[in-house]
Amino acid sequence: MAIKKKILIFACLSFLSMNIGMDMMAQSTIGKPTKKTKTETTQAAKPATKPTKPVATKRVSSPVVTTVKDSVTGKPKVQEEVFIMPVPTTGYLRGYEWVELGLTVKWATCNVGAQRPSDYGWYLAWGATAEDPDKKYNEVTCKTWKKKLGDISGDTIYDAARAIWGSTWRLPTRAECEELMTQCKWEWTTVDGQQGMKVTGPNGNSIFLPPGGFGFMGKFQYDNVNGYYWTSTPADGDTRGAYNLSFGFAGLNVDPKIREFGQLVRPVTN
Repeated sequence: MAIKKKILIFACLSFLSMNIGMDMMAQSTIGKPTKKTKTETTQAAKPATKPTKPVATKRVSSPVVTTVKDSVTGKPKVQEEVFIMPVPTTGYLRGYEWVELGLTVKWATCNVGAQRPSDYGWYLAWGATAEDPDKKYNEVTCKTWKKKLGDISGDTIYDAARAIWGSTWRLPTRAECEELMTQCKWEWTTVDGQQGMKVTGPNGNSIFLPPGGFGFMGKFQYDNVNGYYWTSTPADGDTRGAYNLSFGFAGLNVDPKIREFGQLVRPVTN
């Protein structure tokens, strides 16, 4: 009987010690991270996608950075940097306004002698730098009559725009007037009650040319009907003529006219 009691007590103690050991093992794992494999650790350390390196650019006014993808890595890279600065389309030179039409030169908004775009301004013979006070406009009053001259653009002796307005103002050349004629849109309109031609350049800016006609032998002809504007280019092989820009019922042309005619002048500048 004593032996059976000893065996029963030993079995109970063994069972209790086994349960206590299991409880201690369970408590020792609480709060501890689960051990990860090497593969899991490596994957966790790397981001899902590799961040792209920032593209270096210069901090300047209005930069435009052109980027392309590298054909090998596929990463963006700077191909070139183009810095576009705002370009004024209107301005003043010695108090006279100019307009950028998108052509090779800037055109004045008014004629020589005019106060506003719709005014005719002064009537000048080709090569004259002042109006004929008697309005005769004949061979005697024309200082370039039968003179062999080259292009007078920028010549203070014969170019009215340069002589009167100064700075870089000058008469337009034949080529510059042909550019105005062929590269711009021409439409008849009215400005300040005056009919005339609105000339719109490739960039959308425009000027207004009033049709002042021309002066000859003390009279003005085709006033408010046709416009005649001198160029700086003399007629080919003819010392009595020079090219002008004309518009009206005869169409739009750049052709020679007699130098003694009193015509309008619309300056240009580079």
